[in-house]
Amino acid sequence: KAKLSGKEIKMPDIEKLPQKDYQCMDFQKMIDAKHGWVGLMAWRGCPFSCTFCASTVLFGRKVRYRPIMQIVDEIEYLQSTWGDRHFWFSDDTFTINRAHTTALFQELNRRRLKISWSCLTTIHAVNAGFLAMMQEAGCKYISYGIETGHQDFLDRYVGKRISPQEMIRTSALTHAEGIPHYGFFIFGFPGETWGSIQDTYDLIVRCKMNGGGMNILIPLPGTTLWNTLFQEQRKFSLEEIEWDRLFARLPQTGYESFTARLAARWCELGASELIEACRKGQDLFTDSPTRSA
Repeated sequence: KAKLSGKEIKMPDIEKLPQKDYQCMDFQKMIDAKHGWVGLMAWRGCPFSCTFCASTVLFGRKVRYRPIMQIVDEIEYLQSTWGDRHFWFSDDTFTINRAHTTALFQELNRRRLKISWSCLTTIHAVNAGFLAMMQEAGCKYISYGIETGHQDFLDRYVGKRISPQEMIRTSALTHAEGIPHYGFFIFGFPGETWGSIQDTYDLIVRCKMNGGGMNILIPLPGTTLWNTLFQEQRKFSLEEIEWDRLFARLPQTGYESFTARLAARWCELGASELIEACRKGQDLFTDSPTRSA
């Protein structure tokens, strides 16, 4: 269900939604802008309860699965129309249901569709055997939503029940299968200090991740953190939010992004320190231009 102007609207069953009409847009231009990548969703929703994530606000905690045949039909159409492309599965947790994901791989194999693809998932939604299956199915890299290496923040704000030790083990398994992998991290949780940031740095180094993204916390409307920071603690007002600047992640040198200035209100770090923390973290990945220079 969705809400519009305060009224609840029942969304149609996902299997009843029609295929996207790629002819109604300049899709080639979109492909070129993404360097040949094509985005897909195999299912919608996420069962976890991360306090900063809007997925449960949009979809609830129920995962809705597209029919396997419908997904593979779309891939086959895209491949036959626009040639071999790299497919990015933008699902919140692509491997959350291994049986369903396995069925997708099997159908691709049955139709002899060889594709290059990547996905986003979480560390406890894979294991050694499944990683081997992903590699055989054409997986070129995995992005793990890790968020932080600080255990207190993992327990309080990240609803995945994971630990740094589990991340290190999963990273080692991913390396063993020869799959490059990336991590998504967030700085600016309430109470963030240089000490908690160092925990994240230590994790990145120990995992030897190929790359990743450093983000500053954004309080999204409807999330638990939004309710805490806005409604309960009154850390900011609606009138002062600069929505068009809210998603600036790594601003240019000397420019303090609105997000960083906002997060500084509930951290023990200033806006410029949060930006510097992101820059330093980005340099720790093994494929970072700075590290290879």
